[in-house]
Amino acid sequence: MFHRRVVSFVLAVVLLGLLAGCAGAPTDAGEMLEGAALNFDSFTLRLPRIYAQYVEGEEGYAEPAVWGMRASQLESWFGLDLGMLKIPQFYMDLLKASDVQHIELVHNGAGLFAYVNGKAMPYVAWDAESVGLAAELAEGFGVSSGDLMTRLLPLVRHVGLGIVVQMPLQAGAEIIPYRDLASGLMETTAAPEIEEPEAELKLAMAYDDNGVPTVWGMSAEILQPMIGYTPGQIDPQYIAQLKQAGVQRVAVQTQGDGLFFFVNDRPLPNVAWSKEHLVNALDLYAQVNEASWVPNEAFVGMVRELVLQMGNSDILLIIDFP
Repeated sequence: MFHRRVVSFVLAVVLLGLLAGCAGAPTDAGEMLEGAALNFDSFTLRLPRIYAQYVEGEEGYAEPAVWGMRASQLESWFGLDLGMLKIPQFYMDLLKASDVQHIELVHNGAGLFAYVNGKAMPYVAWDAESVGLAAELAEGFGVSSGDLMTRLLPLVRHVGLGIVVQMPLQAGAEIIPYRDLASGLMETTAAPEIEEPEAELKLAMAYDDNGVPTVWGMSAEILQPMIGYTPGQIDPQYIAQLKQAGVQRVAVQTQGDGLFFFVNDRPLPNVAWSKEHLVNALDLYAQVNEASWVPNEAFVGMVRELVLQMGNSDILLIIDFP
């Protein structure tokens, strides 16, 4: 829930920066770029790093403050509902006990990057094609404002924004510096070859109009008399929605540098990582678990082993729809 609140905050700031940038643009396009047609690729907006700080709020919630303005003040001034940005004190106390001092999100044309205490986490990577497909699917599934997303998402890729969210510190904590801006974003570059995968899976399955899957030529309905239900069956209304949106095939693949998603053999934004990204995320999970009220070292060890194995696995799952 916490990461959803932070992402929502970042997207709101991106939109405000985009509107501000557009408002300040020259009214005569010729003054800006004489003799050239303006398009998405000729638009760039890079905003300076923004610093937000969570402070104790009302009714057991911590709220963000930017440039000295609290979320509650903005709510009262502009009639906004910023409740999604407020964190219950229970979770804030857990972050403080875990020594999570700051979280940074950086948005640019290559993706949405995340850092905790200056260490790189797995991130969402995209390009023009994958963002365009995501917008098309949103419109195809009838998502609210899907048509607007189709127009805005390619443009938003050209907006650069970094935001650092500072958390309250526990007493006596040693200050952890922010990520060095000159150090780059630690992007993955190319998928390393997995010579000896920890696990390997290639599986193709197909659904019919009733939402019943078929694997290896066998319908899952044959198991219904034995176990009392049809495994893998999904509601036929979802099959109808996929058909209406033009989704005929979905594929999920793991490689050495991330988890990849495809629709109709076209790429969607993916989750990108290197081994260092995964280790950083696992160390953070262990750190939070140790500070929790019910720590479980054995479970943390199991999660660590499974995640590292998945990062070194060769998995491809293909699902065909009618």
